Amino acid sequence: MNIVILPVLFEGQVKAVIELASFSKFSEIHQSFLDQLTESIGVVLHTIAANMQTEYLRNQSQSLTAELQAQQEELKKTNDRLEQQALNLQKSEALLKSKQDELRAANEQLQEKARQLSEQMHQVEFRTARSSRRARRWKRRPSSCRSRRATSRSSSPTCRTSCARRSTAC
Repeated sequence: MNIVILPVLFEGQVKAVIELASFSKFSEIHQSFLDQLTESIGVVLHTIAANMQTEYLRNQSQSLTAELQAQQEELKKTNDRLEQQALNLQKSEALLKSKQDELRAANEQLQEKARQLSEQMHQVEFRTARSSRRARRWKRRPSSCRSRRATSRSSSPTCRTSCARRSTAC
């Protein structure tokens, strides 16, 4: 016999519509009660919607947090690998520096040996030149001096005289 349609409002926005039917006429008290009830229902519906939004945002936040944690773990692993590579690089640099020092020392030793060999070669050349000069002097002596000198260690007076004239020793 009687139908009432009531909008459920919250802050001026329609959140729902309630339709009620009755076999008897709705009184003023019933209508006042239904008006208050629709306001309460509007607040409840808004609260439910806000809670659902909050739950959605919380779930999304948790998902993002888990994703960020996974990325952080990946970054940490990458950072650890980079630190390990940096340590390996430092070790390699230290090893390379050590090898360079060893090579430098070996090079210095080789240079010193080359210098010593050069000095020895110079001394050998000097001795060879001196021996060549002696041999030339020996060939310039009179044959009598050379033969006597070769056979005996004592010099004859003739040899000494001829050597003395030439100012050479027998």
